[in-house]
Amino acid sequence: MVARKNSRLINKDNSINFEEYNSIFARIENSNTETDLKRIAAEYDLNLIENKYPRLEIEISADEILELKESNVLTVDVHNNLTINQKCLDPIAKLLYALVWKQGDLQKLKPIIEGIEEVENPNKDKKNALVFYCYGNHLGNPKEFPIIDQHVIRAFNLFKDSSNCDSVRESDKVSPIDRQDFLNWHIQFVNKSSDFLYYLDRLLFEIGRTVKLK
Repeated sequence: MVARKNSRLINKDNSINFEEYNSIFARIENSNTETDLKRIAAEYDLNLIENKYPRLEIEISADEILELKESNVLTVDVHNNLTINQKCLDPIAKLLYALVWKQGDLQKLKPIIEGIEEVENPNKDKKNALVFYCYGNHLGNPKEFPIIDQHVIRAFNLFKDSSNCDSVRESDKVSPIDRQDFLNWHIQFVNKSSDFLYYLDRLLFEIGRTVKLK
């Protein structure tokens, strides 16, 4: 399966149009408002509306996680297994727990929790479950830590270095170096509004998804 076609970013032979690709990143770097980002997305036919992932407006502090642990709502046993006291959950939490349980994803909460707990001093060498760990960093401090996933990293890596174009486009991995390089680039936007940061994340996600090779 080839990448999703886009007349401005992808050539007819499915190669990247790097003139346009570098141009879109230059415009992103020079943007000041969410309106600027929306305009870029419209010109490149990139969809910023995502019903599957509605806008995330929650923040979870390390103190809140500590409170859950001290009250035995969250427990990690000697075998590093996470359990949640189901009797302490409100109806919404019960529904969400039931969904996570059904998907067999309960233990995936551990790196998210770890990312929240370590948000003041993230582990730069973290490798296992790195995307979930970064997600925890984001929940702990959305302003400083963006959501990092394969699509965002793919978009950025293709801009950073075009010499390994096909391998970057095929990759679905995020390494510690990828994360740090992206954070070093993203810090230029740290003083932007929450709306700007939201649309920046959506725009990078769509760019990365557009250029992906399967």
